[in-house]
Amino acid sequence: MNYGQCNQRNLIKLIWTKRKFGSETKNRFLKKLASVPPSKHPRLVSDNDSNAAMSVLIPLVNVDGRDSVLLTKRSIHLRSHRGEVCFPGGRMDPGETTTETALRETQEEIGLESKDIEIWGHLKSVVRRQADFVVTPIVGYIPDERVLDRLIVNSDEVQAVFTIPLDELHKTAGLTKFKSKRMKYTLPTFDSTQFKIHHNAENEYLHSNQRVWGLSAVMLHQALTLLNPEVYKHDMIVKFF
Repeated sequence: MNYGQCNQRNLIKLIWTKRKFGSETKNRFLKKLASVPPSKHPRLVSDNDSNAAMSVLIPLVNVDGRDSVLLTKRSIHLRSHRGEVCFPGGRMDPGETTTETALRETQEEIGLESKDIEIWGHLKSVVRRQADFVVTPIVGYIPDERVLDRLIVNSDEVQAVFTIPLDELHKTAGLTKFKSKRMKYTLPTFDSTQFKIHHNAENEYLHSNQRVWGLSAVMLHQALTLLNPEVYKHDMIVKFF
């Protein structure tokens, strides 16, 4: 056996021995979620439905053998937050729970149905920078990656749907500092060049680098901290947990 064949076999072995999302990961996630202490970070509040005006879904899915997270890029034709990378979600309707809102908005935006999503739990709600309302992130798992081949995307709201492997997010995590007259704190950012496109609007340009920042990065940081604390050891200086 030559050196190239040996490396190829080792690579295949590494791919097949990677941990996949499943019951073990879910149980670890729920155990750590239940033990999360109160946070002193000014952008996080109690994850209570009565406090939330919006909610989003953080969809976990194994794509091509790699644990990944699904994100969307908002249409550049929208009035607000145009072209930003975010999670599917939106404003709550009267009488809805945060989970019901996240699932409804996900179906309306990208056609992913609630029957194809297993809800794992919700994270701490995040205060918008304007401090006018809070957004609750809901973590869900997509057991069958094949549903991503039949998405029905609302092109008025969403330009692109793509997944980023968790190991790529671990490597590309960065920091940005925010300061105002009332407070100062540090937030995470993620710049990823490795991602798989599941949909992109016709004739719309998609950058080779996708940047996750703002509320979406705060939510993603929470999820990664709970999913892979032994790997994701990103020092936020001002701790979220």
